[in-house]
Amino acid sequence: MKNLILFLTFLCALTFSFAAPSSAKNEDSASKSKLDWNLDFDKALEKSKKENKPILILFTGSDWCPPCKNLEKTVISSRDFEKFAKTDVILVYCDFPRGKEISEDQKKHNKSLQGRFGVGGFPTVVIYNSKSEKSDKTVGYSGDDAKAYIKDIKSMIKKLEK
Repeated sequence: MKNLILFLTFLCALTFSFAAPSSAKNEDSASKSKLDWNLDFDKALEKSKKENKPILILFTGSDWCPPCKNLEKTVISSRDFEKFAKTDVILVYCDFPRGKEISEDQKKHNKSLQGRFGVGGFPTVVIYNSKSEKSDKTVGYSGDDAKAYIKDIKSMIKKLEK
């Protein structure tokens, strides 16, 4: 009986130890889901003009590109980026997955944006100022933390305002 109680105690402790990392992953997912990503650039453009905010377009290979995954994990899913995105930009998500399905219309739309903004590598972040109709972009991900990355994005935005 004593062995059974010890075994059940061990089993409960083991179960709880696996539960903690899982809930941490869910928190990251919840943070991402709080962001208002647009899939349609034209709708984002309308919103940009109405709210007087630039557009941030994330071109990504979400399911195959290691730097894209790192950017998402380190920057995009961070609380700092969430705060920045909610107040400073209109977000557009432009994905080029290899293993997950997106509609043919979305593929065409994404390909069109890729051509329009001259995107050749992933990840690429394009900042588009709807007032001046100017854009700037950053290609790749160097591993900066969220604060440094956001600082660079803000510099790009400021440059486009001139």
